[in-house]
Amino acid sequence: GTQALDHLTGIRTLGCLWIVCAHFAFRQPKLAFTDALLERAHLTASAFVVMSGFGMMWAHGATAAPSRSLGRWYVARLHRVLVAYWAAMLLTVAVEHWAAGTVYPASRLLPCACLTATWDTSRAIPNWRLCPNGPAWYIAALVPSWLLFPFIAPLLRQAARLGGVPLALLVLILCLLSYLPVATVMSWPGFDKPDSNGGNLMFYFPPANLADFYAGAAAAALAKLHKPAVTRRLGVPDVGA
Repeated sequence: GTQALDHLTGIRTLGCLWIVCAHFAFRQPKLAFTDALLERAHLTASAFVVMSGFGMMWAHGATAAPSRSLGRWYVARLHRVLVAYWAAMLLTVAVEHWAAGTVYPASRLLPCACLTATWDTSRAIPNWRLCPNGPAWYIAALVPSWLLFPFIAPLLRQAARLGGVPLALLVLILCLLSYLPVATVMSWPGFDKPDSNGGNLMFYFPPANLADFYAGAAAAALAKLHKPAVTRRLGVPDVGA
């Protein structure tokens, strides 16, 4: 059968609309509910991280594993995303130079092109905001999760087969490993930024997204083992496991 999940497509559509409205809608202070809704659009970005983990595990979890073909697996999974990322970056540089005469120095473009801007915790303003395609921080924040996926997917598959408790324990361990780098950075003596910047670190720092990504992947591992009620009654083999 098809691997498409229409309900996830619908959630993504609503999430994209929510984010676009948050960026461009006029705020009306008297409309408390609407304003509060727009202020919380960042929750959608976190949901997208969870759905990325779910989608990758659903589509590729059965075959992902560290092997000699690991390089080809990375190329197959990432090349379209990275080409689109770099193309959008170059287009933004060209348009801003044409429209406003903006010139980006190489020292700013290089970490953006190499997807390392989100790792810089030394600035009060998140470094990714200095990139020409600022909203693409999402790609940079997810790359470590994608790179680790072939190594962690087999563990998720095995834990899901053993049951919900082993899978929950594995996810808990991954969450602790996710937040350990965040806690380390926030404990540095030089990290005396306001609370809002601590929130930025939890949101944009790539290790902080590992927990959400692999929570989604764990949900997909369980879903793959689930037999619909009709399938169970008919005794049809579970081809999705």
